[in-house]
Amino acid sequence: MVNSKNLSLIKKRDFKNLINSFFKKKSEIEHSFYKNNNGLKTCLDLSKITDVLIQKIYKKILIKNNLTENDLIITAVGGYGRKHLAPFSDLDIMFVPFSKKKEIKDSIEAILYLFWDCGFRVGHSVRKLDELIGEAQSDLSTQTSVIDMRKICGSETKFKLLETRLNFFFKEYPIKKFYDFKITERLAIIKQENNSPYFLEPNIKEGAGGLRDLNILFWFLKRFFGTDDLHLLEKENKIFNSEKKKILKSLNFLMTVRCYMHFINKGEKEKLTFHLQQIISEKMRYKNRKLNLQVERFMKHLYLQTRNIQFLCKHLPKSLLFPSEKNLENIKKLNDDIILSGNFIRIKDENIFLKKSENLINIFFESVKLKIPIHSSAFRFFFDKMTSFDQILIKDISTRLKFETIIFQNVFEDTMDVLNECGVISKLIPDFSKINFKTQFDLHHAYTVDQHTINALNLLRKINSDNIKIKFLAHPSIVFKKVRHPRRLFLSVLFHDIGKGFEKSHQEKGADIARKVLPKLGYSRKDIGEICWLVQNHLIFSEFAFKKDLEEKSEIKSFTRKIQSLEKLQLLYLLTVVDVASVNPKSWNSWKGSLLERLYQKCLEEIQKPLFLRIEIFDEKIKKKIKRIQKKVFFNLEKNTEKDFNNFCNITISEFWTSQPIEKIAHQIDFFFLGSELLKEDNVLIENSKVKGILEVSVVTKNRRKLLLDIIETFIIFEMNVLEARIFTFKNDLVIDTFKITPSSKLKLNENDLEEKKKNLSKYMNENLKKQKKLKNLFAAEELVNRSIKDSKSVDIDIASSEIYYIIKVTSNDRQFLLYDILQIILKEKLSISVAKISTTLDYIEDIFYIKKKENKKVSKNNNLSKLKESLLRII
Repeated sequence: MVNSKNLSLIKKRDFKNLINSFFKKKSEIEHSFYKNNNGLKTCLDLSKITDVLIQKIYKKILIKNNLTENDLIITAVGGYGRKHLAPFSDLDIMFVPFSKKKEIKDSIEAILYLFWDCGFRVGHSVRKLDELIGEAQSDLSTQTSVIDMRKICGSETKFKLLETRLNFFFKEYPIKKFYDFKITERLAIIKQENNSPYFLEPNIKEGAGGLRDLNILFWFLKRFFGTDDLHLLEKENKIFNSEKKKILKSLNFLMTVRCYMHFINKGEKEKLTFHLQQIISEKMRYKNRKLNLQVERFMKHLYLQTRNIQFLCKHLPKSLLFPSEKNLENIKKLNDDIILSGNFIRIKDENIFLKKSENLINIFFESVKLKIPIHSSAFRFFFDKMTSFDQILIKDISTRLKFETIIFQNVFEDTMDVLNECGVISKLIPDFSKINFKTQFDLHHAYTVDQHTINALNLLRKINSDNIKIKFLAHPSIVFKKVRHPRRLFLSVLFHDIGKGFEKSHQEKGADIARKVLPKLGYSRKDIGEICWLVQNHLIFSEFAFKKDLEEKSEIKSFTRKIQSLEKLQLLYLLTVVDVASVNPKSWNSWKGSLLERLYQKCLEEIQKPLFLRIEIFDEKIKKKIKRIQKKVFFNLEKNTEKDFNNFCNITISEFWTSQPIEKIAHQIDFFFLGSELLKEDNVLIENSKVKGILEVSVVTKNRRKLLLDIIETFIIFEMNVLEARIFTFKNDLVIDTFKITPSSKLKLNENDLEEKKKNLSKYMNENLKKQKKLKNLFAAEELVNRSIKDSKSVDIDIASSEIYYIIKVTSNDRQFLLYDILQIILKEKLSISVAKISTTLDYIEDIFYIKKKENKKVSKNNNLSKLKESLLRII
């Protein structure tokens, strides 16, 4: 072991100027980087000055320990070995001793301690030559690290010996086995992280389409051709010129972004957060445009690079590992331009194939029809030559049917992704190119617009599958089987967001584009009309389900009139399901699914009514309707007598009967009431909802000021989110408050945990509901980190939509106690909340409150609504 005192003297006397010089040069490189925006050159320069530093330290320490360059060599491995050393990356080095002198160990430790004391993060290993070869044979991680090995210090002769042994080993080790291992390893990581190259905050190094995928491509080229020199490989016709350009452009772009991330954070940072996206887009001198923020333009370019990387990493190696079939006996001709060979569909003659753009439809159709994959060489060809193809025009019904087969049939899960990656969709529908890699800089949209559309189509094909593995698709699958014109559904999904590439309202613009394109694809006027209606109205179903009171009959009637027909209802429901579920992996939950299903069922009941019952003039008068409901409720009761029930009816209000299911009303009466009297002074009932993970809470008690706030306070204490609230105040001042709640997303609860949470919540509410506490004193001060990337705050008050209520809609970035504070403002104005629908997606909330005055009269325009609006805006 090196004496620590001597090591200290070594650092102070011999290396101070050397270290200072290194950090001065690093600072100069950083300054140059901000000026030139060249990440690849920056990493190369950092690698060079680090090489020089290690070489000078190595020489001094070897001299002090009487060693020669033949005794120990130092190599760079990993990113440092590739000369891709980012500003604050680990320094990956390997020491290879070639003698048994005890001073070697002292020298290695002296070098490492010196680097550690200077603040370097060093990843190091010490391997003798035979140990290294042995490890490479049994450990693919070691094998990967030495592919990029290069000498920093030591004997050239010894390093050549090391290189010779490694090259011999690599020749003996199957490259396909190596590539398959690396790809399988990557896919497992990506799947585990639910990763996507189009994700909101991508990991530049480890994320899908990031630098790690590029590394795999370079490793493969080096193993397959013996070099990863792209210029040489292009010169020898091993890769296309376009592939060389795309790889180098993507590499430099990602390295530039990574350098910015490191320099800005003064440390190793690989996740491109929203905060960094904004800063880097400014530093890379992106400008705002009419339809795109500078940060959205920056992210679009980033996603383009990650798409290129993923595509080439997948198809370039495969096309080389499975070359074109030379044995003509194994070739089957599918048509004049496409052949089947070696269990792959291939292009017969690329020059001839290029002359007919409909071949792009034909080759994918043959793949789907025969359930045989297209060879990767064809994908490389598409990627290289797509700009040379004309727009695809569907001239006959045969070609249109082929197009429908490709879009509709669930054969290969990635078919639509590949069609998009190759640019085929944009050749078919040119306006689709406007949404390629288009980002929406918010927390709600996790994917680019084109990828969201592809995800929705893929999900729709799963709904159409006979083997439904995803639970929430069960009901949509039942509905899908009843659809008479599935082509309208698939095409409406394809076009539903295409309008986001334009300035006009995207629903209207999408319908305009569909109206222009679909005749060219050979669709009838009837099909086009239905598809355009779906595109133009694709948001109304979710808007109603998530923001309206589904128990208010007049609103259901009004909404159903917009839909008009059973088929439109079916198609709009399915379009909404795949649209909402494909926006963000975290945006869908069983509660949203249940709301959409509930709205579908209510509209279905309304549409299936005889026409004369749908016309309001023939509808039952409200008193007769309530009498009819009460009669049904009474037959569902278990405890109350007819006298008790009549006494109960005398204290109720009409909304109690008209806005709840009959079974639920009967259950509430039996559990809480004996006639008009409460069974207990305070009553709390907490039950499991039919929707998994959701609890239904009912509270019946004497009304008092701030009761609702106290209940919400309790939910916050137990880390429960409110999804829906419904409040009934009876004539005798009793209240029935019902809530649907679910655990906070940060809680990972199984069924047993939820049951325990339910018991504790019930006990707490029964014991403490009367005790008035200051909520904010129950919590330690907590720093609120604003993750919001868009400041989105609004308050809308609608007095026209409902005959009974006026509706307050609050949208805002979320924060702790926000719901509590909103309720305080509303209750301070002495307003009575009848229904509340609470929706939170990541850090964004949309809360809807149905308000009535205590005297049960709708608020008029003359009320001071502007004061309420100002107060709510102030609090959010």
